[in-house]
Amino acid sequence: MTYLKYRGSIPHREVLRELEEELADISSISGWKYEFITENFHTMSRKTKRSAEAEEIIDPEFGGEITRVSSADVYLDGINLYIDRDNDPLALSFDKNGSLATVSMQLVRDPGSTQKITIKRYEFMYSPYIKMFTRNAEHHIKAVKVLDYIKKKYVKDLEVIDTSMYWENRDEEELKVMMWKAAGRNRQISI
Repeated sequence: MTYLKYRGSIPHREVLRELEEELADISSISGWKYEFITENFHTMSRKTKRSAEAEEIIDPEFGGEITRVSSADVYLDGINLYIDRDNDPLALSFDKNGSLATVSMQLVRDPGSTQKITIKRYEFMYSPYIKMFTRNAEHHIKAVKVLDYIKKKYVKDLEVIDTSMYWENRDEEELKVMMWKAAGRNRQISI
């Protein structure tokens, strides 16, 4: 498995609507599912508008640098791109200041309780990431192309960490070989 981790910001919030509309158009043309995201944790409201073909999606697992903030400061707006149905979405959501961000929702046990009560803990992260399974080099290449486009047009300060090194070297053959090796015994890879 490889990861694409990214961070950056848009210059002002007005750019976000243009970015969302353009990525929705690209997704429709490419046959990808997408989902608009608007989350306000202060009022605990969540609105999502999915593409017509969208199915129920399980919240992806997120990791990375975590910053704790009050619920009044947690507001996200953006779009998730489901480039491949078997992988996590490319999450492009922004906080109220225009920084790429996401919220991780985890189930934890309440240590102060004598009963086994499970509560949710929300963690705000400024470095979203996408897990890329090693059986699909083409998906990885598409995600990098989207991030390239985002960097050129909307998020000029975008920084990407790619554990496969494809972001840095753009060598498709090396990526395919690396994923083939990582796939191990299954050797189920789309080239």
